[in-house]
Amino acid sequence: MQADPSMARPRIDNEILAEAVRLGFDRDDVIESLRARRQDKATVAYYLLADNRRHAPNSSYLSGEMVGDLGGLDLGFGV
Repeated sequence: MQADPSMARPRIDNEILAEAVRLGFDRDDVIESLRARRQDKATVAYYLLADNRRHAPNSSYLSGEMVGDLGGLDLGFGV
């Protein structure tokens, strides 16, 4: 009988891990949480970073191409 692939140890992307560390998470805590499949802030941050990278691999969030010219539109941020 083969092991259930969903129970396999998760593959950890070092670049995404480094991004989570830059956000203030402890590297070892993130790794431990991912391996233990905990649902905590560390794993949520890791998977959101991974998801963001998968959806927008060549652009940064709110780059000029994404936002474009708002034409004086007031977004209500009080700036």
